[in-house]
Amino acid sequence: MNQKNKSGEVWEHLSIIKLGGSVITDKSVPFRARKGDIDRLAREIAGILPEIDYRLIIVHGGGSYGHPVAAKYKIKEGVCEGDFSTLLRQRLGFTQTKKAMIELNSIIVDSFLRANVPVVPIPPSAISITKNERISSFDTAALYRALKGGFIPLLHGDPVFDEEKGFTILSGDQIVSYLARIMGVERVLIGTDVDGLYTEDPKINPDAKPVDILKYSHDYEAVLAKLTRDKERVKVEKIFIDVTDQMIGKISEIIDIWKRGIEIIIFNARKPNYLTRIFRNEKVPCTRLID
Repeated sequence: MNQKNKSGEVWEHLSIIKLGGSVITDKSVPFRARKGDIDRLAREIAGILPEIDYRLIIVHGGGSYGHPVAAKYKIKEGVCEGDFSTLLRQRLGFTQTKKAMIELNSIIVDSFLRANVPVVPIPPSAISITKNERISSFDTAALYRALKGGFIPLLHGDPVFDEEKGFTILSGDQIVSYLARIMGVERVLIGTDVDGLYTEDPKINPDAKPVDILKYSHDYEAVLAKLTRDKERVKVEKIFIDVTDQMIGKISEIIDIWKRGIEIIIFNARKPNYLTRIFRNEKVPCTRLID
């Protein structure tokens, strides 16, 4: 389904790839990038770009770069009450979080340049404002211009200024959902470190069963109930939607674009060639959310 963006244009066959923090970093070790995986993904994306006419936006998470620093300084919670030294420490923490994301983004840019992928970093903190942690304004002019020029916009989760809280963290997942709604996106690929959604957390329960397809018309109510009933299991045709915190955050953000008819594919981006095979409509283990 194509949507008109704010300028009235319609973008045919535009896709978004979200590279999760667990894919591009080792979350168990602060400031450790998975450079091998990043290089491989850059090469895979380079291979498919001519086939999709460079109609692609990439968004990446913070992983072990942004998240530990943001948590240390409580950036997501907004400005804390306190004396001057407390407030200054948190302001410096905001900058430290931004610096961490710049470092990770630079590693990714370097990798994509080696693969001859013309990415252009567009920091969300420079073009967006939130209100109570939700996007209230987002200037997409640079994204449109980049796409028209044959560039691949590269965005990421970022500390941003907030109208109510002073500042907060704008997640990559929220950015993906927002852009998918307003830029005529046909397909969103969410790269994680598991093969899609499971009946249980597959990292804990080896007997967890994969969920191949969820249809909005059939499964939406159960999925919504799952997200709003404190992780209580809600049965969906003898399966249970994955309830890990990581997936709950992702599904909460994408549920709105799911109902708009945008195809969503959750796949394992740490598996070689899965990304390539999905773009070429080849079968791989994944979860597809369709209308």
